[in-house]
Amino acid sequence: MDEPSHRGDATVQVAGGPVYVQPNHQPYKTERREQQLVLAYCALMTQQGSRIARHLIRPDGEAKPMFSDVYDTTRNNLLEAKGAVTREAISMAIGQLADYRRFIEPRPSCAVLLPERPRPDLETLLSIEGIAVVWLIEHGTFADNKAGAFT
Repeated sequence: MDEPSHRGDATVQVAGGPVYVQPNHQPYKTERREQQLVLAYCALMTQQGSRIARHLIRPDGEAKPMFSDVYDTTRNNLLEAKGAVTREAISMAIGQLADYRRFIEPRPSCAVLLPERPRPDLETLLSIEGIAVVWLIEHGTFADNKAGAFT
């Protein structure tokens, strides 16, 4: 995976494996559903010749950096992954993509990466915001609603 930079900050690679959660100081291990989606999508796009990375973004005045889920440097596509197809998840993705893309030049095309195609109402919401949808068809195979621009 390539590591383009943003305002002097290198991006980080998309990594697999478990995520450790520590609520109330009692850590436990969980597999992130969206992480599995990201890894499968990145594998597909890499096989197709795309260079994939994540942006590390440090907005002025913020204590913590932000990390995009997937940035296809070859196609200038920015994707935010969600492990569930709910209104809340879609709304969060819209906000995250709006926040991230303002720091990336040239301005990328955006999509939400989902485990399945959303219902028409949510797909329309994304379309109105200028955001495409990419969904898993079966393990390692994806489709999009932008004539293959993201797949």
